[in-house]
Amino acid sequence: MLMMCSAFAFAQGNNEIVNRLSSQMGASGTQLDLNGSNQPTPNTPGNATLTNPTVTETGTVNRVNPKSTETGTDLSDVDLSEYIIVSPEAQHSDIFGHDMFSGKLLNFVPNYNLPTPSNYVLSAGDGIVIDLWGGTAVSYDLTISPDGYVNIPNIGPVYLMGQTIEQAEKTLRKKFSKIYSGLNYDTNIKVSLGTIRSLTVNVVGEVTVPGSYTLPSLSTLCGAIYTAGGVTRLGTVRNIKLYRKSKLTACFDVYDYLLSGKLEQNIRLEDNDLIVVEPYRTVVSISGNVRRPMRYEINEGQTIADLINYACGYTDDAYYDYVSVTRSKGEMQSVYTVSSDEFMTFVLQDGDAVTVGTNQRRFSNRVTISGAVYYPGSYAISDEIQTVSQLISIAGGLTENAYMTEAYIERQDEQLQPQAFRFSLEDVMNHKTDVRLQREDRITIKTIDSFITRYNVSIMGEVKHPVTMQYVDGISLGTLIYQANGFTEDASLHNITINRRIIDKTAMSVPDTIAEIIYVDLTGEVNPDTIMLRPYDIVSVSKSPTNIPQKTITIKGEVNFPGTYVIENNTVRISDIIARANGLTRDAYTKGATLTRNEMGGDLIKQRIMNYELKQAIYSHDSLNLLYFDVLNYDLGSTVSIDDIQYIIDHPGSDYDLVLEGGDIINIPRMNKLVTVSGAVLMPNKIAYNPSLSWKDYIDKAGGFDYNARKCKTMIVYMNGNIVTRSKGLAVEPGCEIYVPSKKVRPESDYAKMTPAQWVSLATSTVSLAAIVISLINTLTPKN
Repeated sequence: MLMMCSAFAFAQGNNEIVNRLSSQMGASGTQLDLNGSNQPTPNTPGNATLTNPTVTETGTVNRVNPKSTETGTDLSDVDLSEYIIVSPEAQHSDIFGHDMFSGKLLNFVPNYNLPTPSNYVLSAGDGIVIDLWGGTAVSYDLTISPDGYVNIPNIGPVYLMGQTIEQAEKTLRKKFSKIYSGLNYDTNIKVSLGTIRSLTVNVVGEVTVPGSYTLPSLSTLCGAIYTAGGVTRLGTVRNIKLYRKSKLTACFDVYDYLLSGKLEQNIRLEDNDLIVVEPYRTVVSISGNVRRPMRYEINEGQTIADLINYACGYTDDAYYDYVSVTRSKGEMQSVYTVSSDEFMTFVLQDGDAVTVGTNQRRFSNRVTISGAVYYPGSYAISDEIQTVSQLISIAGGLTENAYMTEAYIERQDEQLQPQAFRFSLEDVMNHKTDVRLQREDRITIKTIDSFITRYNVSIMGEVKHPVTMQYVDGISLGTLIYQANGFTEDASLHNITINRRIIDKTAMSVPDTIAEIIYVDLTGEVNPDTIMLRPYDIVSVSKSPTNIPQKTITIKGEVNFPGTYVIENNTVRISDIIARANGLTRDAYTKGATLTRNEMGGDLIKQRIMNYELKQAIYSHDSLNLLYFDVLNYDLGSTVSIDDIQYIIDHPGSDYDLVLEGGDIINIPRMNKLVTVSGAVLMPNKIAYNPSLSWKDYIDKAGGFDYNARKCKTMIVYMNGNIVTRSKGLAVEPGCEIYVPSKKVRPESDYAKMTPAQWVSLATSTVSLAAIVISLINTLTPKN
């Protein structure tokens, strides 16, 4: 019945297995024949023949034969693990030991590079190598015939079937001594195994792929089960049976191998051996505080002690006096509480669940001391430590700053309720009284510093290193000034203030005056070391009103003495600086002057935003997008246009004569008699200034508007930076630029309709306005 069930299980999945192995073997150039024939392809090294896993009419599976007896080719370098069926069911089994035959980390494929085992039993198909050396040097490579003989030249047939390698060597030594008289003196003989034979074994029962397998003669019981894909979830790993010639020869226990390293029952296979993997009988589980909690298969009569041993024993925090056993047999479940004395006698049954608990995590003799002792920590109540004084002595004694008035102790009563009380530490240390310790007592000894309030004093203002430091009795103003590394050059010694907090612990409401201001003048004979400070005092050192750093104003352009001038008075106007520069030159253009004031100290962020917006406007197809850049209203920093500097010179002190500040830059340009016409005109050009011409005349001289011009948006940019649009009236002055923007071309289809000349006009107007804006930025932005 078992064989029939196994064959049926295999038949259900044989197609998938064959297809899988066919794809794997295809990589080595070997064809898989469902009828059992294997045809080596031309690209197979040495035309080696592999006996692939094939399905026969009886439902058996043949696995890889590493050394084929048909061709005598050595295939020991073939990785057999690629052809082993690994059951997903076995891989995910939660029973300890089931993954032994399904994982790749443990490989039972025999190693063919090992020396020939002396107990290897020879049989038909085995190849042996006979080497003689010394007085005679000769070597024979022979194969045992089906009737058990090897035919040796000059000796004849010698029967070796059933003999071990060691026995065969003795037999052959006796045979060769008849023709080599010096065999026992100057000639040696060595018999070793050459090519090995194949054998057929049957693996049935609870394995992934039951059936018949062709294996190398060096294979063992474990190798056969490994080749069959390992045991299923229902298979036993404690009692794997091997039958030879209808007799039970060995019973293999995986636990003996995994836990004790015993491999005596993993015997070498012989032809027609039968391996039976029966269903397991008893599986129990163990959980909780053991090192390897999982399910285990146990043999009949095994106890809790055996199970804990399989689970590698307890963890550090396990409670091992008692364990709980849940038994599910019968109508209702039962729970057993088993003491450690019964672990050796309590026999487990199938389905039992053993739980190992956690200890209480409580200490039976611990006390803890913290605070003002040299070695705080946990200590054990013992003969030497029974009282608080003894505990303090073991902890190294009290530190010098211990608070002797009282100490604090926390403990638990019999109902584990917290209690706390204080005691006189001074009386304990003087042996007037003492406190007896209990387990889990926690003693805290405070330091004097814990009861002292810390105050600060600080100094700020015109000192080299403003500092806040801890207040100590006797600290003076001179000490605080010393800690601040003294005064700066700008300090005013006439006006030093001490801001003192008003502290009134009896006050019932918030007073109107919350601080007291004390003025100190150190210019006389007052010694700062005699001025004592109080907690929370804040010393402020003011800046001297007369120590003002010099400021400069720069004038450049068309003046007789351009350069940088120092401000000598609080009020300096444009006319004053022009007078110090000895007036204007003959080429000065008085209506193009500008004043630049760096009020924001060089706003780099603003400049970067302006550059970004400018690039976005230049790269667009609409020249008016440059207007979105807000050239007309953009604050270029602090540049002011001076409409007519000649009027300021003639009327000093007027409203137009601005008061200057440090860092101001006045720029008076040279007279420029050219007018630039750019943008959406047919011929952008520079034209000589003529006061009798209007702005339209200049556009006519540039060829007039092109078809894409926005006439109503025409603007003039003057030399002083002012920009005037057509709506406000356009007056042409020397050096100005008349700019005509172009319309935006939106649909893509319109681009295709544009002529080359129109493309040039659009690009010219865009670039021209970009040049205007860049010129404005360069003109109006202050230079370092």
